[in-house]
Amino acid sequence: MKKFIRFSVILFFIAFAPLSASADAPIDIAVPSNCTVVDTAGVSHTFPQDDSPSDYLGICMLEAAKEAGLVTFTLTNDPGFGLYVQSVNGTAPGATEYWALWSNGAFATCGIGCIPLSQGDTLSLILTDWMTNVESITVVLQVSSLIAPPPPPGGGGGIPNSQLNV
Repeated sequence: MKKFIRFSVILFFIAFAPLSASADAPIDIAVPSNCTVVDTAGVSHTFPQDDSPSDYLGICMLEAAKEAGLVTFTLTNDPGFGLYVQSVNGTAPGATEYWALWSNGAFATCGIGCIPLSQGDTLSLILTDWMTNVESITVVLQVSSLIAPPPPPGGGGGIPNSQLNV
């Protein structure tokens, strides 16, 4: 009987291992070339800005994920730090925690509003305790495509209001 129970437990873990391995799979996001986000004070911020390093930014990826219902988040605008992620999927950091930003597996060198993105890039939000350096929750987004801006109005080509004589 004991062998049967051990065998059943081992079989259970083997059978469900693939499910747990895919639980942290990246969420594919089509990233637009511009977006508007609202911070916790109700102020709108439009991206890219004049000093943005790219037309495709981490902030717009996060906003696209929110609009698709895949992720929820709140942003706070601090005068010294700029926009930062305050909460993700309803989880706000504790007294010694923050949402760390990682771009392509490395700690981001700038905030959410200035992380440039390319096709296939990943952006990870990792709840991290700065006192112990322990990471507890990770959300990974991956660029599935870059959405080009629409063409300017009136530049549709063709010969408007003219006759073609052949």
